Amino acid sequence: MSNDLIFAEHHLPALPLGKYSLTVTQTLSSTGQLPAGAEPIRQTDYRTTGEMLISGERWSLPETLIGAVFPPVGSTGDHSTTLPHIMLTRSTLPWERTAQASGQLPWLALLVFNEDEKPTPKVLKRADLADPTVLYQLPTSESNETAADLVTVIDLPWATLQPLLPTLADLPLLTHVRRVDVNEQAVVWANRIPQADRMSTVHLVSLEQRYDQTGFMAAGASAETMVRLVSLYSWQFACVAEGQRIEELLTHLDVATIGLPSINNPHADAFLAQGAVLLPHHLRNGEQTVAWYHGPLRASLQVAAANYPHAVSADSLLRFDQRVGVFDVSYAAAWELGRLLGLQNQQFSQALYAWKSQQASQSVSRLQARNTRYDHLPSFGRQVRARSLSEPIPPAIMNFVRRLSLLEGVPFSSLFPDERLLPLESIRFFSLDRAWLAALIDGALSIGRANIDHGNDGYLRLQIVQQLNLPTSISGFAIRSSVIAGWSALEIEAKSSAGSRLEHLNEDTIRLGENMLLLLFADELASLSIHQHAQTIHFGLDRDSNGWHKTLRNGSEIRPLAWHDQQRQILDVAQLASQMSQTLNQPVHSGSFALQMIEGVARVTFERR
Repeated sequence: MSNDLIFAEHHLPALPLGKYSLTVTQTLSSTGQLPAGAEPIRQTDYRTTGEMLISGERWSLPETLIGAVFPPVGSTGDHSTTLPHIMLTRSTLPWERTAQASGQLPWLALLVFNEDEKPTPKVLKRADLADPTVLYQLPTSESNETAADLVTVIDLPWATLQPLLPTLADLPLLTHVRRVDVNEQAVVWANRIPQADRMSTVHLVSLEQRYDQTGFMAAGASAETMVRLVSLYSWQFACVAEGQRIEELLTHLDVATIGLPSINNPHADAFLAQGAVLLPHHLRNGEQTVAWYHGPLRASLQVAAANYPHAVSADSLLRFDQRVGVFDVSYAAAWELGRLLGLQNQQFSQALYAWKSQQASQSVSRLQARNTRYDHLPSFGRQVRARSLSEPIPPAIMNFVRRLSLLEGVPFSSLFPDERLLPLESIRFFSLDRAWLAALIDGALSIGRANIDHGNDGYLRLQIVQQLNLPTSISGFAIRSSVIAGWSALEIEAKSSAGSRLEHLNEDTIRLGENMLLLLFADELASLSIHQHAQTIHFGLDRDSNGWHKTLRNGSEIRPLAWHDQQRQILDVAQLASQMSQTLNQPVHSGSFALQMIEGVARVTFERR
């Protein structure tokens, strides 16, 4: 299969919308030599007629038809040279109806409103669309419509709307088809650049039967006349000042491996470099001191979980650094956190208790069925229990532990005990401390004990960990940036030092907040690339100190640009297409025009250091 991206002029439906009569005729007759005594069949015609209705969306669009929008819904970024667009999953949709009573002029348009212009949508019944106080003519009804159908409309003064509406020459250029392999989507894009430092609102509107041979029908309308349009979809985004483009934000990130700066103390620096911090610690006798704590995210690969013993309590994981006389509570805190998260999840805790009880009950039954001659030997019963699982591990247990092993549900403060570990506009690489993870899982599995036999708990824990089958080495990155809040469709690719692509361990990235995410990979991460999804390939203009222009794909430049209203940044699309045709010395249709108008997808690569 090819991954070529093709821009086509249009995709016309095979049949126009409407009611059709379908007639099928079958003729029977006898031919050739008949058997002796057979009577010939007189020619007979059998005919049947049926009606067929081809209808399509008119007053609203289901969410399934909205493929993607750019700028993204609710995003914040430097979109000050961008022409917004919407992608529709049915590639024939813009041509299923027409803006004129006849012809193939697309019936959909995308209008961009600045903050002080945005209309207030209203939901009306179809029967109430025609209103003497607004300019609107209800199109001819179709058989599948009712007067009670709900319709979203916007009303705007003619002086505001007129410059925004595409002309007859503009309209066909603002709609095309984007094709990758067998996947086709229709694209409708706007003729207006958003206003910087403001919110913008975009409406996909219906222009069905609103145009005649001269343009939008608004005979007799004054500047104050309110004109009604049907809105099929809308979204908002914020356009901030220059310098907030995704590639600029990414290239200015503070890139480092997780850790804290040196304080010129060799013992302390060893902890700080691995992401540990000193926190207040209360002893059981009431005294207060300090202790080292680090989360599961370390600067380098730590002790393997296989070398870490099964822990039956948090206290058994306390470590004391005799060099500086300070406890390290990291693994003890992880164990206790796992226990609390396990207790918090009712489905998991109940399933774990029931499963452990079943295991203990089955073990006792097997033991009683054996010769009891060696009952006084304490190891005998445990050997029986350790032979096999009497019941498979319930999905509720495995699902919870699997999510926990990928740090889902672990609080931000446990991952980053000091905000300096992940400052604003930064990216931090790390390796996962498998011993910390083992303590976390031990704590979660410590609840629901059916008896005091910790050895049996260790065996059950081993079976669960074996089924998890986690990679020996896990690494990842965390990012805290306005890029995460402003751009939802991001593609992330990671590679090892050998150049091989690394597998994402998380089904979804872990969102730690509106502007933070964390992602884990199998093996050690060496480099990371972040770029926008291919669907975010978008359209735009160029601007420098000499003003607006458009650089074509062959490097040639169109300058100056023509505008319907330069102050409001409403582009004369047809004039730009004409200039483009002259510059390229070839005809330009909506597909080739879109190809020249695209802005590339930025890709930024980070190297772990």
